[in-house]
Amino acid sequence: MSDTRTKTSHVRRPGGSWAVPRAPHAAATARRAVRTWLRRHQVDEDASQTAMLIASELVTNSVEHARGPVVLSLSGEGRCGRLRISVTDGGPAEDAGGWLSDRAEDEQGRGLMLVEAMAERHGTRRRPGGSRTTHWAELAVDPADRPACAEPLAAR
Repeated sequence: MSDTRTKTSHVRRPGGSWAVPRAPHAAATARRAVRTWLRRHQVDEDASQTAMLIASELVTNSVEHARGPVVLSLSGEGRCGRLRISVTDGGPAEDAGGWLSDRAEDEQGRGLMLVEAMAERHGTRRRPGGSRTTHWAELAVDPADRPACAEPLAAR
């Protein structure tokens, strides 16, 4: 008797990378790229909204506080539908983007706190010498379809 079960344990979603302009519209550019990628991979709306917000905040952080170029990358794999959002930049800038000078102080400084609250895991990787910095975040993009994936990675 042959086994006819379908093996679905490790599905890989190909990633994508986009150069993001170091300009005031960078977050909108990032959200559009992420939305298109997530739709192509049939990710549910709730997870898509979270992923777009995380990408937007990571891109905004790099555009406002780092040197270019800024590159947004998405990748996903694994039985739990994990998505990794990465934003790589040229390391800390000597001064912030010029468009920041018009913003009130209370309108800034919450982006990475939002990422921390929404992502299952997140972190920063710096290349020696400060030439490149990558901020990344991971989240489950389809936990409703895979209930076992709803528990945090550390609990497994």
